[in-house]
Amino acid sequence: MTTPNLGLPEIAAAQAQKHVTHNEALQILDAVVRTRVISIGDTSPPGSPSDGDVYIPGAGATGAWAGLDQTIVFALDGGWFPITPLAAWIVDNLADGVRYRYDGSAWRPLMFAQVASKFYPTIGASTASNQPVPDADTLYLTPFECRMKMTLTSLAIRVVTAGTGSSVKMALWADKNGRPIGAPLAANNTGAATTSNGTTVSQAISLTLHPGVYWVGSVHTGSPLPQCVRVANTDSSVSSQMGVSDLTNVSAIALSIAQAYANDLSALTFTGGESFTDVASNGVPLIYAGT
Repeated sequence: MTTPNLGLPEIAAAQAQKHVTHNEALQILDAVVRTRVISIGDTSPPGSPSDGDVYIPGAGATGAWAGLDQTIVFALDGGWFPITPLAAWIVDNLADGVRYRYDGSAWRPLMFAQVASKFYPTIGASTASNQPVPDADTLYLTPFECRMKMTLTSLAIRVVTAGTGSSVKMALWADKNGRPIGAPLAANNTGAATTSNGTTVSQAISLTLHPGVYWVGSVHTGSPLPQCVRVANTDSSVSSQMGVSDLTNVSAIALSIAQAYANDLSALTFTGGESFTDVASNGVPLIYAGT
């Protein structure tokens, strides 16, 4: 007999060598409680793992991992022991610093990842690439989920190719029913030049966030507009947080509204009936919040 959730072996009445069953249960607990995995998605096991090393094999795993796709496997005494995850289990992936959640069939990155004290909306299966900002005088908004109390000191954007006379304003809003709402929780309306190639343009803020959903947004001016690191327009991890149900050919990844750059970033009001705007093949600039 095993326990219903973690599958821990139970000691039977009058069982001999009870320590064997007990120790097996402890090994499973050691692997799955506050789980840290070395990597997610590798298809072949490492050559010389240490006892206690934990991995999640990817699709088409081979060798000792064959048939163990998406399970949690841990090394012990020269072998690999699989644990079948349940929906909603969460692990921290040491390889990329991102937290993942199991949805019942695959491991999906959560929206917020901490990398070198910067908090980024995670990109998921697709990759970030560099494209020009689609339009001037348009506020592009993307959501993120804050999972811990944190104090932010800046909002920043990465400029790959500068735009002549271009600049950016950035702000952060609270969320209500899947839409940004009210006055910005933090905003820098002085603007920052985006006229130098290969630079990170930062605007200072001071804001303490508590766990919840928030929105970051940017508005741009200039001609031409700068080319920035952006969120790919097929990114399902971002789109799924924005009410898009069909993740096969997702293009609607950003909420965009008209916003004159000359005006301050101010209160937003939505009725709930708005649709997310297709930003075609350009995507939207990727903003990160510094701590």
